[in-house]
Amino acid sequence: MLLIAAIWITIFFVLFSFGDAVVHCYNKACKCSEDYNTVDTFILGLCVILIPLQALSLFLPSNQYTLASFIAISFIYWIFAKDRYKKNITKLKDILASLSSFQKTVILVFVAALIVNSLIPYSFYDADYYHFQNIKWNEQYAAVSGLANLEDRFGFNSNYLLLSSIFTFSFLFSEVYVLLQSLLFCLIFVWALARLFQSQYDIKYIIILSLMGILYFLCSLTFKTSDTDIIPTLCIFYFFIKVVLDPDSIVKNLLFPVVLLISLITYKFSTAFFSIVCLYIIIHLIKEKMYRKIIFISTACFLILLLWCTRNAIISGYLVYPIYYIDIFSFDWKVPKAILILQKVHITEWAYAVLRKTLASMATRGGINLMLCFTTLIMLLVLIIKKKKLNKNLLIVGGCSVFSILLSLINAPDFRFVNGFILGNMLILCVIIFEDKKSYFIKSGKYIAATFVLCIFAITMVTNELKGDASLLLKPQGASTAYSGVTEYPLGSVTILITDDPHYRTFYTLPCSTLEECLPFRANTGDKLQDLRTIEARGESLQDGFRTKKEYVDILNQDVDKYLSDYYKHKYNIVR
Repeated sequence: MLLIAAIWITIFFVLFSFGDAVVHCYNKACKCSEDYNTVDTFILGLCVILIPLQALSLFLPSNQYTLASFIAISFIYWIFAKDRYKKNITKLKDILASLSSFQKTVILVFVAALIVNSLIPYSFYDADYYHFQNIKWNEQYAAVSGLANLEDRFGFNSNYLLLSSIFTFSFLFSEVYVLLQSLLFCLIFVWALARLFQSQYDIKYIIILSLMGILYFLCSLTFKTSDTDIIPTLCIFYFFIKVVLDPDSIVKNLLFPVVLLISLITYKFSTAFFSIVCLYIIIHLIKEKMYRKIIFISTACFLILLLWCTRNAIISGYLVYPIYYIDIFSFDWKVPKAILILQKVHITEWAYAVLRKTLASMATRGGINLMLCFTTLIMLLVLIIKKKKLNKNLLIVGGCSVFSILLSLINAPDFRFVNGFILGNMLILCVIIFEDKKSYFIKSGKYIAATFVLCIFAITMVTNELKGDASLLLKPQGASTAYSGVTEYPLGSVTILITDDPHYRTFYTLPCSTLEECLPFRANTGDKLQDLRTIEARGESLQDGFRTKKEYVDILNQDVDKYLSDYYKHKYNIVR
């Protein structure tokens, strides 16, 4: 437990420091005084740290040395920003002083529940298949040209995996610790609990905690693995909380919403449509002639996106993988266009398969997901009916979220991608219902709060197989270890490891792939797409990258229609 707490403190220190630094620079440069709470600042750090991290990753590995440099920068910042340090400490002391012993105990029990939840990792297929190896590539190498040729899923260049590479602490342990998302959930929930207590148990915060309890029930297992959907889900839901509590916050504290929504695109591209909210905010800035803010915010967002697109171009040869419509480069390492087409189709069809499975499991999480999804349609009707009575900012955010959900469910109907939006819509609906009522549960509120926390503790104990192993309290299990069931395979001047895992998982082993016969030597089944025999090394080392042999580029691109037909026939028994 102490190890998890130590990792949490390290992550919090670095990201909060970077977030506070950017707020300080922003206020100085724009001659304003925007103020952000602890969670806001932490999330801003989650966004702005991507600028130096991505820039360094183009030339250097992202590992313990990068982390050490970020820690050092954070210490130096606080030395020169003593006033801000004292201000933050004073805020924390005031919050603690305002809480009763009972309220502090409730918060401590919740934190303990999350730590217990993190003691044993969750076996998540994508993590074992390619996430952990991707993280290790980031730890040991700078951005590798054509890495997506070696494994097509490496083309999904999520900044979550890049950021995780400096926080795995694999340099101290042979295992990987993935604790960023559990820390973020902990901060948001503790913040909501504190606000509940300070508000004399306002019903708005009871609703917020209820929805966070549902989120925990749906996602508690994936909080402790490298699921790339969790960070966007939590950030999107927290954004909704901010807007619901203060609809004018998106045009008062402008740095947070724009930088957050733009950064989330680089964590999960499916959030891109929702960033249209940023356009609304920028138009407001232009109308108010806040040119300093426009320049500062636009520069930060531009750098985040530019560096992300640069990494995409290096790894796959495209600005955004697997969006094949934007094809402007002619690098020799560019992934064949056919692979992107097949990948995009597989994402959609796999999501529909997940939807069918969800509908078949109505008694468990599937039923809850479907029930919550209906709030999207209800939300759309409410927005249409009450649009004249609603705050304009709330209307914009709610409308964009509805269309984000609809667009996502049309393209890839997997609830994992839209849980943040769905719960956000539920929050808006509940607040609209109680908009003319100010309900406080002064007498029963503390029992309600305690019940929430006990439910979370119960979910933790039921869903985790702890088996009474006391040693876990001293050293929790890591998420993955190197896989030993591999054989060497020469790939030109470099050597690749071949996994014998029946599910093609490579765990934390690098460089690792599979010799399973794939395209173009067999029909497309939607799993691993491109055969390793079509790939060659670009140089003398792994850092030089990989490319598809020229003759196979032409073969793959020319026969893409056949591969699509094979896919529908063999995977779903559909002729198209």
